[in-house]
Amino acid sequence: MKNIFIVILILCCHTAASQSENIDSLYKELRTHLQEDTTRVKLLILLGNVEQHNHNLADSFTLKAFEISQKINWQMGVFYSCRQMGAFFLDRSQFVQAIDYLQKALKVAELMNNEKQAATIYNNMALIYMNLGELERALKNYRYFYDMCIKTKSEIGMGYAQNNIGQIFLKTNQIDSAVFYFEKCLAIGQKINNNDFILNSYLNLGAAYDSKKDFKRALEFFNQGIEKAKKVGDSIAYMGCLEGVAEANFYLKNYTTAISYCNDALLIAKKYNKLVNQRECYMMLSDMYNEKREFDKALEAYKNFIQVRDSIINQEVKSEIVKKEMQYEFDKKEALLKSENDKKELIASAEIIRQRTVKNSAIVGATILLFAGFTSFAFYKRRRDALEQKKESDFMAQVSDTEMKALRAQMNPHFIFNSLNSIGDYISRNENKVADNYLSKFAKLMRKILENSEQKEISINDDLQALELYMQLESMRLDNKFTYEIKVDENIDIENTLIPPLLLQPFVENSIWHGIAHKQGAGKISIEIKKDGEMISCVVEDNGIGRQQSAMLKTETKEKKNLGMKITQARIDILNKIKKSNAVVELTDLVQGMRVEIKLPLLLSF
Repeated sequence: MKNIFIVILILCCHTAASQSENIDSLYKELRTHLQEDTTRVKLLILLGNVEQHNHNLADSFTLKAFEISQKINWQMGVFYSCRQMGAFFLDRSQFVQAIDYLQKALKVAELMNNEKQAATIYNNMALIYMNLGELERALKNYRYFYDMCIKTKSEIGMGYAQNNIGQIFLKTNQIDSAVFYFEKCLAIGQKINNNDFILNSYLNLGAAYDSKKDFKRALEFFNQGIEKAKKVGDSIAYMGCLEGVAEANFYLKNYTTAISYCNDALLIAKKYNKLVNQRECYMMLSDMYNEKREFDKALEAYKNFIQVRDSIINQEVKSEIVKKEMQYEFDKKEALLKSENDKKELIASAEIIRQRTVKNSAIVGATILLFAGFTSFAFYKRRRDALEQKKESDFMAQVSDTEMKALRAQMNPHFIFNSLNSIGDYISRNENKVADNYLSKFAKLMRKILENSEQKEISINDDLQALELYMQLESMRLDNKFTYEIKVDENIDIENTLIPPLLLQPFVENSIWHGIAHKQGAGKISIEIKKDGEMISCVVEDNGIGRQQSAMLKTETKEKKNLGMKITQARIDILNKIKKSNAVVELTDLVQGMRVEIKLPLLLSF
């Protein structure tokens, strides 16, 4: 279950808006109360909060509140408006801007010596760490926030902290600890009648028991969440609980019930343009219809899954690059603050030395001071330069890793759609057994591709399994026109030796469609993996028509150029840049056919 609710703490002021707040009355009061005082600031902050989904409007109200608070020197208003702007940017995953506003709010809270308000800033800073994957730092901030809420007896703050601490334990697969905190959050929500806490807890507890494979217990919480969401009119929580019920029923093999709930969730996801939820619903529907052997519906759902997935994949890659850039800027800012503190300490130390030595001799004191100043500056500069160089290197490596993911995501889209058309053709001709076999192999291959594409390296065994499924599917499409053979050197541990995923597939595809497809008679593809010193040699050889004849056919028929080999060469270049290796791709024309050899650095998982 992937729809987990993370709570962002936005406490606008001591009279925070409730869900029942009448927005029209707030606007009316703002229009009538024109005096720039604390009352108008509170109204602006409240309106910014209730209009937070309209970014321009929410920002305009909150920044106006900030401006007036500074003008009338109301520090609490400055704090509330800065914290709300930080929470807005955090909710939009704009972490650099969020940090700026949250740090401003923290400084104001510390000047007012208000520990309770400062604690809420640590809660939102923890959310930033969680989004950046720094879970230990996030947990430390959440615990600080939780302890402060216990100290001040803030039950609503305790509920936020318990929910978010549970998220970290769920992400780190500490399910029992996650359940413990989710149940505490639920208890507080029921005590103070907080619908957000109650709904989040039902959804999160259902997800936790899903992870424990206790699907009946998960259903209890999801169904309670559905009833509560309908009662309070929370469509997004309702959609998440519907997905949870669908998934649990699928694993319990209640396919008809699962399909009904999944379709209901899909309607809401479409209404609110929740693409990630649409993708999950279509994938579940494809699996469900496949289990019911309704292959035409399974195929249609899978086509929709591919369409939605492809529409968001570039957005996800861009988002990951932006996240890395934000991580780099965030770390750079922290390093700069630390360097400034170090510089102040060094200057203070040099001043003490100067005051002591000046009593004995002005000349000796001046010499010592100059020496100390020069040494301090050289140490500081060298340390700063080394830190900047390391940050730049880490950043470039992370971006390169993201670029490689993007390259893997672009590979082979025409194969997917050709295969879907083949399945549709089998179904239209009532060849259900062939369609069933083809769809089963295709589903396994797609599952492997989705799983493998998340990894930088996978075992040779996993990659060869996916490659063999691919060749079986292409062989079926070509009426078994070719055979294949896979040989692996007995000195290679295929479970322990790692290679980049889908590296050989473009060359096998090239052998099939540009070598064997146009060949008279049967074709053969040989794949050999062997150890060559500190390198792994991967060879793909075919007995097709060869590059020269293939090029002539391409010119005559105006076929589209195969980009798979170019993408693979780009991946090899990035691999060499990251690993500082000398991986190469060598193409050799044979008397009949073609031979491709890829040499990769030997990499073991342990």
